[in-house]
Amino acid sequence: LGADRHGSTIPLLIPATHEGDKESLVGSLNASNSGNSSSNNDKNGSTAAPSVVVVEHPQHRLGISSLALDTTTRLSGNITPEGILYSGGRDGQVIAHELGAPLKQRTKPYGVNADGKGINRSWEAITGWADSTRDDGDNVDGQSGLEEERDAIPFENAFELDSTAGETTLKLSFRQAIQTHADWINDILLCNFNRTLVSCSSDGTVKAWSPHDPTLAMDPTVIGRHGDYVRCLTHPRHQNWVASGAFDRKVKIWDLSARPHNPIMVLAPPDASNSKNSVYALATDAAGSFIAAGSPERVIRLWDARSGKRTGKLVGHTDNIRSILVSDDGRYILTGSADASIKLWSMASANRCIHTFAHHTESVWSLFSSHPSLSVFYSGDRAGNVCRVDMVGCATLSEGECALLCKEERSSNSIGNEGINKIQVLDDQFVWTATASSTINCYKVPGARSTRIAELAPSPDDTDHETLPVAPVPFM
Repeated sequence: LGADRHGSTIPLLIPATHEGDKESLVGSLNASNSGNSSSNNDKNGSTAAPSVVVVEHPQHRLGISSLALDTTTRLSGNITPEGILYSGGRDGQVIAHELGAPLKQRTKPYGVNADGKGINRSWEAITGWADSTRDDGDNVDGQSGLEEERDAIPFENAFELDSTAGETTLKLSFRQAIQTHADWINDILLCNFNRTLVSCSSDGTVKAWSPHDPTLAMDPTVIGRHGDYVRCLTHPRHQNWVASGAFDRKVKIWDLSARPHNPIMVLAPPDASNSKNSVYALATDAAGSFIAAGSPERVIRLWDARSGKRTGKLVGHTDNIRSILVSDDGRYILTGSADASIKLWSMASANRCIHTFAHHTESVWSLFSSHPSLSVFYSGDRAGNVCRVDMVGCATLSEGECALLCKEERSSNSIGNEGINKIQVLDDQFVWTATASSTINCYKVPGARSTRIAELAPSPDDTDHETLPVAPVPFM
């Protein structure tokens, strides 16, 4: 628009604050196109102004690679939080969207039923690997001290959708945007009680942004650098550090409160020169006791996050590891791979793979779960399919539910296929997907299996009601 760029290649964001600014913007665009008079002349020789669409706020111009959801920050003028969805794109932008969701304070932790059960059911018992001499595999390997933590509600999940408000609808609106990187953003996450957003990029940097601090809202801080593309991030809920994994085959841990920002620890595989050791996926438990990293080497390497020592590796996949989840207590690990499988590993059973989920036929690109023991998890693949596995309250695998929730179709503004780069979920009812498209799709999906069963259960006062098997709920 004629503004001096001073050699900068990143887009210049010029906000339109009122109608006069918009008219000025349209006028400048019309003037810039006046040279094409031959194409704009009508039969009478007059010049027709080109059609100009003025966008009221910044939008992503390339595909979206990552999402982060904040359901705890109460914005000015609101009685309760209403949700903020952050998106990081290949254009280097981070954009915040207000959801307008009706939220209320949780009365019990997510994953715990009204009878107090849900979290304590072990995967070993469900998959048939439980020791018959123990009761359901609970409170083993030093896990008895986790009871108080299981009863506590994590800050990040302190609010849930208010079902008493009737049919739940979202009122989406733009909040803010910032150009944080000069290259693709590959991952974003929220930390510091959702007050800080950390992003990593193909420009080799890791940056922190404080979207709610008026003095820092447009000034992201570089907290670390790698020698190659930075691919993934992870953050423990009870610690003040963030770890980044990159194509330079290193995992670096950064103290968010330290100045200057130097890595407090650098983790590297034995053969750091092997290109197959590039880090594609990263995860840690709530306490930050260990870090799991996946790579094209087809193994998941484990490090002690306190000492930096290698503690083992998980072998079983036959292709690149694209996504990793760790349960809150660090007992279970879920891994999604380009071999189209999802494997469940038990750290309490000698790092054994206790089950392989094979419901995908394409490379698994993303995993998501907010359940403490991963009893409900979502997965997305290269073909655009989003599935949910729900094992809450199940005694065996045959009682569980695996459902295809939605499928992303290729759009006109996407580059490449519609593989699912990232998934975000709100209370098992709303699903957002990040793909090669510059738009974010939101899907309203049926609630969790246990919730639907409870809704279909007969009332205790209904003596004439005949008990019938619960019919499956249609998903389309």
